[in-house]
Amino acid sequence: MGTNYYKVKPKNPPFTEIKKTRESFNELVNKLTDEGYITEYEIDNFLSQLKEFVIEEVHLGKRSGGWQFIWNHNNKKYYEDNLESIKRFLSNGEGWIEDEYGERFSVEEFLNKEVGDSMYNDPKRFINGRQYDERKKCMYEYGRCANYEYTSKDGLRFSTSTEFS
Repeated sequence: MGTNYYKVKPKNPPFTEIKKTRESFNELVNKLTDEGYITEYEIDNFLSQLKEFVIEEVHLGKRSGGWQFIWNHNNKKYYEDNLESIKRFLSNGEGWIEDEYGERFSVEEFLNKEVGDSMYNDPKRFINGRQYDERKKCMYEYGRCANYEYTSKDGLRFSTSTEFS
């Protein structure tokens, strides 16, 4: 079981998009009023569209129990693969950091408490020391684990894919 982390930034949508979203919302409210009910699916669908419309989520990475934090490189669109660049991106004043459960963190809380001891890809800093054994087993059985990640020059673990589960 792991936890994904995001930098969430508000978008600045054009007026026509705001108007279209407002019209969709009004249609939803009218249906609720006229028919006396609305399905949960319709509400979730609308809220999902609204969320995508007003915020941008940049996936930062994932922490899984006993494993070191793995950063999402995001094709280097937001930051380079070093801690200094990541800190600049996180501290730029726009948005906030939150986990997949909606809990928010300051940059310091995220780096020191959430990522914390699992920041560096260094056996001395492992939470439980099993990570290398798991990677060796994975390479032996599947022949592919090492191809999906790399360690940056300053010791951070990065995924070579932008797909996270």
